[in-house]
Amino acid sequence: MMYDVVYLESRNGNVAAIDTFDSYDSAYYYAAMECEWEYYAPGESYVLAIQPHYTFVNLTPHEIRVIGAGPSGSDVIIPASGTVARCESKRTVMGYVNSIPINRTVMGEVYGLPEAVEGVIYLVSRPVAEAAADREDLLIPDESVRNEKGVIIGCKALAHI
Repeated sequence: MMYDVVYLESRNGNVAAIDTFDSYDSAYYYAAMECEWEYYAPGESYVLAIQPHYTFVNLTPHEIRVIGAGPSGSDVIIPASGTVARCESKRTVMGYVNSIPINRTVMGEVYGLPEAVEGVIYLVSRPVAEAAADREDLLIPDESVRNEKGVIIGCKALAHI
């Protein structure tokens, strides 16, 4: 497992940089040296956390843009992997209102979803995440960001169902 040392900019709270190490001990030693030997004036970055490094695999048909989540407030773009996880749905007509069919939709089997792999987080659609709610390695886009025309252009975070 790889580990990240995350730095936060004290003036605005954005992630300033991320250094990745091949072991927790290496990350901890580096972070301790940074904290001990570096003086961070207001407006400069400082060590925020040591955390496991994960690889994102986007199992949706489009890229996911997390607005302002990257170093110095840049966007993080997670491209589509080319594999799409889907969830079957089963519909039953319950009745009609003014001649419009009213269906009951039940989510069915998930397909295209790989087995869990240590260090990998899969980004999926909400129906897939709900159908596989027992999986801790699935996240969905959260807090949609829209442009002036109301079109979703990204999200502010990722979420677990």
